[in-house]
Amino acid sequence: MPKITKKRLFWVFFGFRKIFRGFQVNYVLVMAFSSTTETGLKKTSKEKMILRNISALEQSLAEETSDERKTELENQLSSLKDHLQEPSAQTVLEVNISNSNKEEKLSRIYRILLEKHAKLINEQETKTVGEIKALINKDDLSIHSIVNSFTPENYNFENHFFQAAEKAYNYVVNEIDFVDVEISISFWLTPKEIISEKIGDDEDQAVLLCSFLYSLGDEKAEVVIAELENGEAHAFVISEFNNKFLLLDPTQKKDFREFYGEKKEVLENYTYNESRIKRFMYKFNHSTYEQFVTEEE
Repeated sequence: MPKITKKRLFWVFFGFRKIFRGFQVNYVLVMAFSSTTETGLKKTSKEKMILRNISALEQSLAEETSDERKTELENQLSSLKDHLQEPSAQTVLEVNISNSNKEEKLSRIYRILLEKHAKLINEQETKTVGEIKALINKDDLSIHSIVNSFTPENYNFENHFFQAAEKAYNYVVNEIDFVDVEISISFWLTPKEIISEKIGDDEDQAVLLCSFLYSLGDEKAEVVIAELENGEAHAFVISEFNNKFLLLDPTQKKDFREFYGEKKEVLENYTYNESRIKRFMYKFNHSTYEQFVTEEE
């Protein structure tokens, strides 16, 4: 059987997302307890002044006998403490710059490692036609858990599919970050990995969306890898419903019905990065795989 490879990789972005999320959590915790713990960040002059005012107000409150005056002092104290816990613009900038620098350094390390072990990764990640078809999997528990939120209890394909398909498309558009990075390593993400990491390229998003549609009962949905007029390859999903052709490309975040109608008209009107479709290279779903060979090939 022929071997199919995919030259896009996102380990770098997985690392960045996890690392960046960690920075965010740690930063929030630090700022939340900044008034009582050592944060490791230098206090600004403004913060030192606020701390001195808090100390003076607390002393006045301890000595005050008037209930009315105590209430006033307590309100002032509360306001100052709230203000102290808010991160200053300078602090946010310092932390963001630090994160950015660390992220850039990690990126360089990741790239070195990926290039060093590219051959091994390519060998492990190369898939047969059967394995690629298996990526479209309606029985995956991750797919089920998401699709259930798209459908009513009395779901019926004829009555509810189009509305549910739109929800599935919007989920990919809004929840899965699109990345477009060329690197000489073959890699395919499973729907479970895409949902878990919330990231993927055009092929990953197409695989996930096609799996959603298949789970909703659409046996015609297919992932298409097309060659564009500018020489680039791009992936999207095609299907048919109510005798009309449907093309879905979540990477462009267009309206669900943007490419819905007569097949010839849809394919002529579709563009990606201002480039039209030159030809289909191959297409597949859970049961079929078709490769389109040119005379040059």
